[in-house]
Amino acid sequence: MADVSLQMSRASATEPPVHPRQDGRCGSRSDYRDILSDHIFDKLGPCPRNALIAMVDYGLNDEEIGGYYRMSPKTIAQLRGIFGIDAGN
Repeated sequence: MADVSLQMSRASATEPPVHPRQDGRCGSRSDYRDILSDHIFDKLGPCPRNALIAMVDYGLNDEEIGGYYRMSPKTIAQLRGIFGIDAGN
């Protein structure tokens, strides 16, 4: 399975998660360009945060979500951390 790596250009591990859109609307690629590669949008669609929230709400874990999107569970966990999404379980 090919994996997609995150692009962490300016964010450090000690900085709080970045939430470009907290008003419930989907962000655009430009909202996330400093922290996500275009590959994330290619995999998760135009609203990656909303896509992950939905999958977690469906009760799926990182391994199941990763299988659906053909990404590693580690990458899914990293994205949840960036977007401030709890694992749900």
